[in-house]
Amino acid sequence: MQLAGALVEFLALFGAGIIMARLLGPKEFGIFAMVVSLTSLVDTFGDLGLNFATVQRRGLTNAQLSALFWVSARFNFVVLLVVSLTAPLLAMFYREPALVYMTAVAATAAFARGLGSQHEALMMREMQFGRLKAIEVTATTLGAVIGIALAASGAGAWALVAQLVAVSGTRTLGLWLRLPWRPSRYAESRPELANVRPMLRYGTQFSAYRLVIYMGRQFDRVILGLLGGATTLGFYASAARWALYPIDMVSNPLTGVAVVGLSRLAADPVAYRLACRRGLLPFFSLLLPVVVFATTQANTLVVTLLGEQWAPSAPIFRILCVASLALALDRVCKWIYLSSGDTLRQFRWALIFTPVVAACVLAGLPYGAIGIAEGYAVGTTLLALPGLAYCLRSSPVRVGDVLGALARPVAASGISAALTMLVAGTQLTDLHGLLVRALLFTAGYITTWAVLPGGRGATVELLRMARLLSRDS
Repeated sequence: MQLAGALVEFLALFGAGIIMARLLGPKEFGIFAMVVSLTSLVDTFGDLGLNFATVQRRGLTNAQLSALFWVSARFNFVVLLVVSLTAPLLAMFYREPALVYMTAVAATAAFARGLGSQHEALMMREMQFGRLKAIEVTATTLGAVIGIALAASGAGAWALVAQLVAVSGTRTLGLWLRLPWRPSRYAESRPELANVRPMLRYGTQFSAYRLVIYMGRQFDRVILGLLGGATTLGFYASAARWALYPIDMVSNPLTGVAVVGLSRLAADPVAYRLACRRGLLPFFSLLLPVVVFATTQANTLVVTLLGEQWAPSAPIFRILCVASLALALDRVCKWIYLSSGDTLRQFRWALIFTPVVAACVLAGLPYGAIGIAEGYAVGTTLLALPGLAYCLRSSPVRVGDVLGALARPVAASGISAALTMLVAGTQLTDLHGLLVRALLFTAGYITTWAVLPGGRGATVELLRMARLLSRDS
């Protein structure tokens, strides 16, 4: 159910993304990116990271859960008000009056999502990943239908805002309907606040990390939107969204399993290390070929799937695909930080990451959107291995474990990419040519992955993990 749901969600998002890109132009996507640059703060702060605190904590009472819910909800509402009141300043900053109302509406999406964060955490604790995925698929599909319908009717950037609100609202409603747990009244949960202080500290540190890292990862878009305008930002933001798409699609189904599973093994370093090594193989094996293929076929992918109007985003997409490979290691670090409870170290690393990436982006600023993308890619790539080493310094997992899991997918992806280009050449640039190359690449990757030394044992391990993810709890 977990893998089948992930596939359905992928198809819904992928198909909706292509249709929306053909119905709307770069300017509409640029305006939406300006909105998200502020409303993402509600997502960053809304639940104070208490959902992962709930997942990571071993023993919890209903009163403690209720206290966490009300702390999260109250803070979520305050952040919503702050973002909504700040919307006029955002409109002045970008010189786009339409941002005022769009920002206020879009912020409610993150607020709605936060109201379901404790329900999501409880379902993760109970390993109900199949049911969670069913809720996500329903919300994603409904949001896609609403977004496409509004875009086709001429709603412009409002179609993207409506899609965001529909997905978040439907998702939270599904969580509340699917899980019978309800928080007790606020007055009854207040005495438990003293007993959840360690969890509040965990969540606050994680939220501080998300704020600082958010600044680093939004800096390129904020600068480009300010200096280049909505259309230029639309090309860039769309390229960034599609470049990160494979990571989100592969890592999201694994994150819940990884954090819950590793949290339960935190007291056993040997078992923790073994479980982490096993989880890394499917993650990298699924992610790397998609990113490598997208990097080598960037121009054909963008023009064939999204249309000629998006051609200027193709070189940006290729550059940011390289950055996404570095960010894949960051997802691994996230699993380890959250499962071990060491969110303070995670925050400290963000204080290094953000200024370095911002400096690299500023260095590329004179060269326009391409230069900014190159600066962002250089910054994230330079910090990938140091960030991994810093994360693992106090962990039973070793850098060699991660690099070992990378070796087979990297080799297979590189060989299959070279063979694909050698056999298919560069003559076919339409949909037919793209499909031919995709089939050749897939066949080459699977074959190379299997015949490399240790392929039989690795295949058995991959199938074992696939069965684990397929369970409907």
